[in-house]
Amino acid sequence: MLSMEEQKVLVEQILGSPLPQLDEIYMQGAKLYDTTAPNRFITPYLLSLLYTPFEMKLVLQLPGSAEEVAEKLGLETEPVREALDRLLRYGRLLPLKKGRPGYAPSVDVMTIRDQIGMAYNAQGLDWNQEMPLFRLMEAWRQMPNPPQALIDAIHGSFRVIPKYASIKHLPGVMYCENLREIMQSFQEVGKFALQKCVCRSYKSYLDRGEYSADHCQCGFHEHSPKDSHCMTFGTRADYAVEHFGGHYATQEELERCLKEIDESTAIVSAHNKRQIDFICSCCDDCCAMADLEHHGLPIRIPSRFRPSVKEDACVGCGLCESRCVFDAVHVENGTASIREDKCMGCGSCVVTCPAGALRMQVVHDVDWIPDYWADDNNWNIPGENTADYIEKLRAGQD
Repeated sequence: MLSMEEQKVLVEQILGSPLPQLDEIYMQGAKLYDTTAPNRFITPYLLSLLYTPFEMKLVLQLPGSAEEVAEKLGLETEPVREALDRLLRYGRLLPLKKGRPGYAPSVDVMTIRDQIGMAYNAQGLDWNQEMPLFRLMEAWRQMPNPPQALIDAIHGSFRVIPKYASIKHLPGVMYCENLREIMQSFQEVGKFALQKCVCRSYKSYLDRGEYSADHCQCGFHEHSPKDSHCMTFGTRADYAVEHFGGHYATQEELERCLKEIDESTAIVSAHNKRQIDFICSCCDDCCAMADLEHHGLPIRIPSRFRPSVKEDACVGCGLCESRCVFDAVHVENGTASIREDKCMGCGSCVVTCPAGALRMQVVHDVDWIPDYWADDNNWNIPGENTADYIEKLRAGQD
């Protein structure tokens, strides 16, 4: 986390000095983030860019419907509904859980960051119009030197999924780690959507002041959702298409996406559960997850696989070493070797080995991956986004 002085300096750099006077309503709003925001000095200043005082007052009455909020504040329902719908459209709020109309505040730092960026991408808005907001948002999420309690709480919340070509011939691959099967099964029932990566958008705009499809160094060149590599499934896919410019993928787009992921140095990552609601194709130079890990917050655990080297086949070309973003592969004396303590089992080294000297092997049993979600958290709904769920959709039972 940033020190109080570091936060103050950043806010002054972004908003100017002396710092603006804030309405008391933003101090009240900041309490929503007391347990989730690492840099709490920044919070009220960021909220002042996200919400008008009236909007902040509405947010503080959530979760609930427009009718409920209006009744609490003694206001007419329609102006309240219009304001809440606008905030939802621009990524400042979340919908209530499936089947219940209404709104909820987004109190997770990364969720609100991502949703706002996705909303701007979906509507083709110019990020430069609100660049102070986006710069403050990036400062808000910074976590150098995270406390041990946070490390313990967040470690292993995501898991690396191996690149499909690296494990396609292995027996015993689970549904939740078979990228092709996940993509294919959801595509067949119309529940697989592609989205332009919000992390690559943030990185390009903050570095260049504009979006460039060539800014990312992992090998991706994303111009629109159709040629992108971040994926949503099931209920989340429907929401991404409806609100954030997502695109239901065709078979041709699925094949293109899968091939480009294999060829890139991006790391395929998902929630560390057996249900799959979204998959990130994380590049080391743009993505927030990688940045947090570089600062000591180990969010991802390895896949169940690890490459082994057939030494007599290795030609010592060094391609595997250059592709590994985890510094886990080294070529010494003309032969590649794997650092087991650093390897995340992503398969990047395996899929492009010209000599076929690298092969994936299973190093963890199936218990390595936790069971399904036990509660309904809006996207990971019990009974959804599993292989059984897909079969029910195919049979017309859901």
